[in-house]
Amino acid sequence: MIRAFILNIGDEVLSGRTINTNSAFLGYELEKSGITVEKCVVVGDEIKKIGDVLKEFLNSAIEILITTGGLGPTGDDITKQAIALAVNRELVLNEKVKDRLVIYYGNKISDSLLKQAYFPEGSQIIKNNTGSADGFIVFHKEKKIIALVGPPPEAEPMFKKILPYLYPAVSAEYIVREFTVTGGSEADFEKILAPLNADFPQVVINSYCAIGKIRYLIKSKRSEEKDFNRCVKRFKDIFKDYIVGEGHVLIEDAVVTALKNKNYTISFAESCTGGLLAAKLISIPGASAVISESLIVYSNDAKSKYLHVKSDTLATYGAVSPEAVREMATGLACLTGSDVTVAVSGIAGPDGGTRQKPVGLVCYAIKIDKEIYCEKRIFKGDRNLVRERAALWIFYRLWYYLKH
Repeated sequence: MIRAFILNIGDEVLSGRTINTNSAFLGYELEKSGITVEKCVVVGDEIKKIGDVLKEFLNSAIEILITTGGLGPTGDDITKQAIALAVNRELVLNEKVKDRLVIYYGNKISDSLLKQAYFPEGSQIIKNNTGSADGFIVFHKEKKIIALVGPPPEAEPMFKKILPYLYPAVSAEYIVREFTVTGGSEADFEKILAPLNADFPQVVINSYCAIGKIRYLIKSKRSEEKDFNRCVKRFKDIFKDYIVGEGHVLIEDAVVTALKNKNYTISFAESCTGGLLAAKLISIPGASAVISESLIVYSNDAKSKYLHVKSDTLATYGAVSPEAVREMATGLACLTGSDVTVAVSGIAGPDGGTRQKPVGLVCYAIKIDKEIYCEKRIFKGDRNLVRERAALWIFYRLWYYLKH
């Protein structure tokens, strides 16, 4: 068993000004690779405190230390100095990194920027393709110290780049499959999984929850490959209507793929979600092939003006009703000519709810060709959480209907 220690460095992380997503990402990726995380520590930008943690790691039986943060050009970026002191090495200039920095910043490069080209002697550089500060690996006796930058958009691709190099023995020992599942709660799915866990005790199925989705990690030793494959097949059969993809997949990505496969276009008429559905879809590369226009129709007047929702419908049933969203979806199809239209209206709160229509009530309609699917659901949480959960649920139902 290979074990790891995670050290996140930075006053902004320690104080909570920056949310520490690095530890969550690293912990998950390491477990997926068959590596056990023994400890995760956050310290500020103080060389002694960083050094104390490094000393603890070097005196332990843990094989890998991964640090994040403190590799930039400012005075409080002292991770390299702390690591160099801990392993008794000099900081030396890496000419190749220096040349890249000159190109990155231009010919005039200050001493503070040049600081990013110095590394503990003997380091292996981890190139940063999205920023200026490179990471590095120090091999010390039987241990590895891996230093990554702090910003997650830079740290995550750097880490993934070194996985095959770091853990060939682990990948040879373990088999891992990961699936993104949506459309139900962890408690719901736990009941469904109970027989699978009983039939395959040697296969580990771990769940990782987020808003609107669950990531399932299925893992076993390679010596159990036959049972592992049987377990995965059963899992896929059980969750065929819930698995949106293998690996870490966004439901909106799955929706874009499903729309492309059918050569469909889509448009949205959003009230309570305020453009959230359209924004999520447009964040996916290639979305321009499926969406060209969308509307935010927040007021009743806007619903009538642009989508021809009848005043009688609004007066009798209200804007938050299956009747209203059905007319919204139909009117949107007439307006845009899209193959698929989605209309949503709800009470996000914190005010505006009644006994009959409480805060969190959301009604939506999905029109695909001539078929219209309507539903009303109540989502828990504050205003933005209601909107987020509603958007993700609507995407799940849209994906489901496109599949069937």
